[in-house]
Amino acid sequence: MSNQTGPTTAAGQAVSSANATTHNGCSEKLIVEGERLEDFHSLVASLVDHYQPADPHEQSLVEDLAHGRWILWRRRRAFNSVESDIHSIQPNEGKWTEAEFKRIALADRYRTTAERSFSRALKNVEAFSRERVKTFRWEAAYDLAVRRLELAKKKHELQVVKAAMKAKKLPPPPQAQRARLRAANQYRNSEYLWAVRVTPRPSCACSSKTSIRSAKSAVSSPIAPAPQPFSPLNITLKNPEKGVRTA
Repeated sequence: MSNQTGPTTAAGQAVSSANATTHNGCSEKLIVEGERLEDFHSLVASLVDHYQPADPHEQSLVEDLAHGRWILWRRRRAFNSVESDIHSIQPNEGKWTEAEFKRIALADRYRTTAERSFSRALKNVEAFSRERVKTFRWEAAYDLAVRRLELAKKKHELQVVKAAMKAKKLPPPPQAQRARLRAANQYRNSEYLWAVRVTPRPSCACSSKTSIRSAKSAVSSPIAPAPQPFSPLNITLKNPEKGVRTA
């Protein structure tokens, strides 16, 4: 009597290994029935594009996250399949048997384990992502501080140049010289105003320039003596006998 060793070919062994498979939820294979390798590679590429790993260590963490999410999706599908099968047999949960409760509890435990694994992988990836954000913010703050320091330095240099240019200007005149200049300006202004007052007003607008010119000439010419007050002594009389004036 020959011993039964099972199938010897690779295809027969693959079929034999799946004899006890009901929902593939507990399988540790990367790809099982109903899954595609292209979908897994697309998931890895999307996570790598999102987190941008900078070294092999970060790359491995992102791949672990992709694997954890892939297994979690499988366990969720398995739990949904088991639950739908039980509900199709017995919609009333109060009439479920002990075997059905154990079956759905086992599927729920597998799903919970996958969720915990995925959460750990996500925390690892988020940790180096937060560190990268902190480093980026520190570098940005450092660059801003350097630019502000350069701006303050340029501002200080400009103030030094302005102070030097101001120091090269002539010093202000002394107090006595300023007083003499102020008095001379007042005297000049008073002469001009007096000349304008004594100058007769023009009869028409065409002679305004002539009056202004006469006022300026009056300022430049020596001032006439003021008229003497009226007195009988100042009256000159004419002698009819000698033909001369006598005061």
